[in-house]
Amino acid sequence: MKRRPLGRLVMALVPLPWTAFYAVVGGWATAKALAALVDGRSRVQVSSSVVEPEALLLVGIGFLVAFAAMLGVTVLVLLERRGRLWTVDLVALLAVWAGGLWAVYRTSLGAAVFLLVFFGLFFATAVAAVMVVSRPPEVVPAQPGEDKSR
Repeated sequence: MKRRPLGRLVMALVPLPWTAFYAVVGGWATAKALAALVDGRSRVQVSSSVVEPEALLLVGIGFLVAFAAMLGVTVLVLLERRGRLWTVDLVALLAVWAGGLWAVYRTSLGAAVFLLVFFGLFFATAVAAVMVVSRPPEVVPAQPGEDKSR
């Protein structure tokens, strides 16, 4: 197998701005929602909208899951891991995509904003899908020894 350190570095670094964005937005939304719930408020002012704290908490958790999944892609690429971990990461990314598409359906998010917010997630999902499909799982060689099944 040819080693492509520059390609791995690009695959790991491209989603990093979005990873940081998801961490900051997820942390902010979760903290704001939890503070509102602790104070007993039924509505929270977010930008020009007023939302329920439970809905804001759901959005915050979704962004934090996206952060964790994208960070997982970066770590797996840098460590050159293969196998089941990619499948788990791909499932998490697809779940975040489902939440993101639901949010787009429920709001009037324009195409430019959608591309700006979700390009990193799209890139990380594509990398994870390629890694799941193109690489065989890691095989642990058998150790010589006695057959204890008899």
